[in-house]
Amino acid sequence: MEHRETLTRLADLVGIEPAFWDIFGNRNEATDETKLALLAGMGLPVENDDAIDESLRTYGERSWRRLLAPMTVLRRGAPFAVPLALPASVATQSLHWSLTTEEGTVTTGTAPPGSLAVTEVRAVDGQNVSRVTLPLPGTLPDGYHLLAMSIAGQTVTGKVAIAPRRAYMPEWMVRGERRWGVSCHLYSLRSAKNWGIGDFSDLWTLVNDLGGLGVASIGVNPLHALFPHNPYHASPYSPSSRLFLNPLYIDVARAQILADDQTAVAVALQRDDTQQVVEWITDIGPGGGFS
Repeated sequence: MEHRETLTRLADLVGIEPAFWDIFGNRNEATDETKLALLAGMGLPVENDDAIDESLRTYGERSWRRLLAPMTVLRRGAPFAVPLALPASVATQSLHWSLTTEEGTVTTGTAPPGSLAVTEVRAVDGQNVSRVTLPLPGTLPDGYHLLAMSIAGQTVTGKVAIAPRRAYMPEWMVRGERRWGVSCHLYSLRSAKNWGIGDFSDLWTLVNDLGGLGVASIGVNPLHALFPHNPYHASPYSPSSRLFLNPLYIDVARAQILADDQTAVAVALQRDDTQQVVEWITDIGPGGGFS
């Protein structure tokens, strides 16, 4: 039992979820074997009970061995204070700090010895380490800022993220108003001129028509480039490239490559030479173009 409790504590400490609910409503518990495999994959020694105990100790002391965490997240509405770990060997020295905001504004300060509130003390490597909090100005803007600190000849830096109380909400939502939108897969659109699936011209028409009715959003299927040589590999999560659009949605009659070729335009509109049009689409490439 003691071994299992130590393993559970270590898994919790590194962020391994003890269980998850699947799509069918079943709760799946992480087995000891799964935890051991994940911990080993993270580079932690877990080959026996002694190794697990040592990994728990060393990982648990990690935050106590560094003056400042690489990232500290502070939420607006609570006092801005960054936790620090001060070994006894430097605790009698003044601490100098500077914070540079995203906009480049620099704020500096000095904390005299004994001026920072101590929240916890732990013995690490034969000496006491104090967990203290460094207060920061409450006027800091939201964003990712850089905090630099120096004490006893040692300088460290870390990011400080100032987060809002809640995620951004549009003004109309704050006022309690409602907006509406439609969801439409582009390939499901039909028009008098398309070739059986909607193209970018059809999408433009849809946007303009619904915009006049007051629609706030139009949700479409992923339009990035897929795999023309393997059309069944059509997943929104597996594009061949997110830098280009799917050439199947090109309005061929408006493609720039056909702009000066009236015969080609006629062929495209009449759809009576499919192979030639397919070759033109291939030449255009996944980005396409409109005149």
